Amino acid sequence: MIQNVEIRAVSKDKAMMFLGNPYFIMGATGHIAALKVYDKITGDFVYPSQGKSLTNKFYVAYLFGSKSVFRAQSIVKTGGEVKAVMGYFEGPIYSGAGVSYKGVTLDESEGFEMLFTFSSNDSTLRIILSTNQNLNLKSKVTGTELSKLSGHIINDHIFPALKQYVGDQEQEKGSSESG
Repeated sequence: MIQNVEIRAVSKDKAMMFLGNPYFIMGATGHIAALKVYDKITGDFVYPSQGKSLTNKFYVAYLFGSKSVFRAQSIVKTGGEVKAVMGYFEGPIYSGAGVSYKGVTLDESEGFEMLFTFSSNDSTLRIILSTNQNLNLKSKVTGTELSKLSGHIINDHIFPALKQYVGDQEQEKGSSESG
């Protein structure tokens, strides 16, 4: 599945401050918890405080749950309606096309890529989401489909956060899907 969302009237410089920060991107999603980061010296994932040469590769938990689970409450129990799927998250990755972030489950059965690219006049930010999913009956049965979560992350978390900080406040979300 490929999905496009655009944010008009952005400040490219301001947007790049947010897009270049993986902790902002993960935090804005509300569904990606960074547990460890890859350290080049040790060749392993470590707690950020233990790293000597940290990279942009993270060991993460992707958090799933129904809307009712995430209503305002002081304690949310895991194991019931909240589920975590372990995986990896990488970014920012800079290219001629823009800035991207990639995520994959630990078993590599599902993955996604978010590409943030600017129009030729740098006034429109386009978010392109690509997902891939191998036949994974377990994720369908347990409600932990990363491909569905990534669409929710873009539409309900990343888009509003970026619109709030760098975009046109009056703009409505525009998206198109193909798959």
